[in-house]
Amino acid sequence: MDGNPDIAAPIPLNGRAVEFESALFKGRLLLSVRGAPGDAAALAPGGPLAGGRRSFHVAVQGTFKRPVAAEQLLSGQEFPKPPKTSPTFMHFVFSAAAKVFASVNEVFVQEGEPMHFRFPVLAAAQLVNVAPRGQEPPLLEAQEDVRLFCPQLAASDGAPAPAAARRRLFDAPGGLAGVTMSPDHVWTIHLHQSLIDFSTYKLGLAGVPFGIDLVSLLDRQPLQIMAKDGGSGDYVFNVLVWNKRLLYSNSPS
Repeated sequence: MDGNPDIAAPIPLNGRAVEFESALFKGRLLLSVRGAPGDAAALAPGGPLAGGRRSFHVAVQGTFKRPVAAEQLLSGQEFPKPPKTSPTFMHFVFSAAAKVFASVNEVFVQEGEPMHFRFPVLAAAQLVNVAPRGQEPPLLEAQEDVRLFCPQLAASDGAPAPAAARRRLFDAPGGLAGVTMSPDHVWTIHLHQSLIDFSTYKLGLAGVPFGIDLVSLLDRQPLQIMAKDGGSGDYVFNVLVWNKRLLYSNSPS
């Protein structure tokens, strides 16, 4: 990523997009995180973190190297360690988090097994733009437009349908069945959330009157910002988000 062959190398936040290439995708990625150095511009009006309580925003743009089944393009969290606490409680936490992104989701928590929750990117993303090669918009100026990919997502006047219409169509059982993402187009995808405060590593869930400390709950495993082909296991991108509290038990943040 960013011309560095070291997959463990850090990437810049809140500033510039980085070029990257994976087994599945080639493009660029801009990651903005509230509470990280340099977040002032991202928090300013018109910035990727402006509005509401967005804690992170990821914008990715590029091309797939092969066709990908849309129902298999997934995001979420994957943890190699088994649950440290009650699997029932972990399943509750993961299910509540996954449902914030999409009602169609997969949660797996079992004693002694790696854990994960995943959801379809196209059902959860706040923005998706599909453009011919060479006609893609600037990364942060893209507007919702998936007509090249899904012609039915057009308004009555032929204009692009709003993102809510795409999410409503695709966030239903079978909504993405038989749909393929083409390598012939340039894809721009924006995804943000306000569940996790990365500066404190705490999770806020509706109905829970306190932040859930993820450091202990996840046994000091880093969080993920990723997208992958669930069928092959190939990643579009995969960024691990670390906090000092994962490394030093007495670090406040």
